[in-house]
Parts: sequence; structure tokens; C-alpha cells
Amino acid sequence: MKITFPHMQLASEKLSPCSGINKEQSAYESWWALDEEFGTGNWGRIELRPGFDLFISDFRVKESFVYHVESLQPGFGFGFWLSGETFGSGDHIPAQLYNNQGTAPLLFSPSEQSGFIREQRNSHRRSIVLAIEPDMLHFLLRGMLDNLPREYRMFLDGLTPGIFGSNSNITTAMYRIIEDLYNCPLEGPTRRLFLESKALELMALRLDQAVALEKRKQKPHELCLEDVERIRFAARQLCADLINPPSLFELSASVGMSHAKLTTGFKQVFTATPFEYLRQMRLNQAKMLLEAQHFNVTESAYAVGYNSLSSFARAFRLQYGYNPHECAGKKSRF
Repeated sequence: MKITFPHMQLASEKLSPCSGINKEQSAYESWWALDEEFGTGNWGRIELRPGFDLFISDFRVKESFVYHVESLQPGFGFGFWLSGETFGSGDHIPAQLYNNQGTAPLLFSPSEQSGFIREQRNSHRRSIVLAIEPDMLHFLLRGMLDNLPREYRMFLDGLTPGIFGSNSNITTAMYRIIEDLYNCPLEGPTRRLFLESKALELMALRLDQAVALEKRKQKPHELCLEDVERIRFAARQLCADLINPPSLFELSASVGMSHAKLTTGFKQVFTATPFEYLRQMRLNQAKMLLEAQHFNVTESAYAVGYNSLSSFARAFRLQYGYNPHECAGKKSRF
């Protein structure tokens, strides 16, 4: 994912080809210096390998300015913002992207992108961006893709057409690697190898953050005893009137829980959402009425709150594996 300045009338007013900076210029590195009118410092691109670029920024801005950038290939951008504030907008990004101190944004674009970046007045931008094409990331992660969050796998496999982004915080371990990138002790051909090793280490830590977050999302929080009792009380309320049960809002309010916490709690205690649990209880009651031959199928359906016989028959068949009229006269084996 290469970043260029296709409209030099925008870029050349603020950035000029780097000269006099104590960095080795080569076929793999390009550096620009900020024009003195707008600030001091530099911005560079290092091609670590085809399809994998490192961008290093370290400049102070006196006056706000905007410049045009272009991504020529689809790819992932791993950002690490040490300081400064940056706003950006692109072709398919309706809202502005905002990066600030201590954040580690990750952005994936499935197609070519162009847009604008605005640097804020009196800010000191220090940032690292790792831009990597999907094929290269796929190659580096071969054999490990199943461990990534589902959204990442879908983008790598080309199954999602839109732009994907997520944000996190820079960790202490990341800060140490970033300082190594800024203060590379090597020159010549080994410099590029050193920078690539640090870039891979930094990317690994950022992906590990994403994997850890996904695991936390999947692991439910343990309920305390009081919460379990409140959920069981909610279940009794839900089944007290099968024909006119309380709404989820009423049920949540009655036990002092949010909708989300009540639903999650039901899943942990009963392995079902509140209204999946209600459906099970309705069908259990209907089954008992049919087995006892107290009611026919129509009466049983209405007695437990179903107004549609077809809906009742379908739900009954899904839960028990046979039609309700086959249940009449049967005795449960349990």
C-alpha cells in the first residue's frame, strides 16, 4: 500500500524532497522535509520488502495544512501515534478519521483509495505506519489465520467489500519497539533488515491485541450469586402469564438489569435468551396438556399464548421432532 503525492501543487507547498538529513538515501528509502514556512522535521518511507512499507514521521507543524495521499493497492495500515493530532478523509470514508496520542489504529481498504490528511497547527507529529498488502500478510500468517478475529480473516480472504477499522492503545512493549525504529543503530544493507524485524515484531503485538480482545468478547463474565437469583426471578415472572408475558423492557426494569446483561445472564443460566426460554416453557406446557388429553391442539396452542396454529405447530416440531397432534395420549419418558 504505497502512499504518493500525485498532486504536487498541494504537496510541494508543504513538503520538499529531503536534503541534508542524516539518513542514507537508497532505492528503498525516500525522505521529505517539511518546508520551513510550515514547520520543521521529516517524513520517510522505507520499502521493507515488496508489498510491505514502513512510514516514519517526526515533524512539528507551525501552521495547519492539508495534503493529498493515494493508496495504489488494497491493504492493511497499522498505525502507531506517539504524538500529534491528525484528521483524514477518503473516497469511501464518510466520516473523518481521527488519530491522536497513544493510539494504535488499524485500517483495511479493499481497493485503491485517495484522500486528504490535515495536520493541526502547533502539533508535533510522531507516528509509525506499517502498510502491508493482503497477499503479503496472508503469507506471513499462513497456518495461523484461524486464530485471527473473523473480520480479519474475511478481509484477508476478500469476502468483505467495505472498509474496516479498529483502534487500540499503544502498549509499553510497543513503545520500546517504536523507539528502536526511530533510533536504528545500523547503516547500509543491515539497516533495512533491522527495521523489518522490528516492524514485524510491532505488527505481531498489534495483532495479538486483536486476538486477545476477541477472546475476551467470547468469554462471558461470571455472574455473582445475587445476579443469578435475579435472573431466576425474571424467569419465573416471564412464565407466570404465558399468554401475556412482560416485555423485555418490563422484565429488565423489574429486576434492575440492563437488557444486555439480562440476555447474557439468561444465556449463562438457561443457555437461552429470555424469549427462547419463554418459547421452551410455552411448548413444555402445551405438551403436558396434550399428553394429559385435557386440551386438543388448538386449545393447547391458545392456552400457552400462541395465536397462530401454524406457528405453534412449526415451533413444536422444531423442539420435539414430531407434530403436536401426534402427542395426544403420549406419556413422557422423562
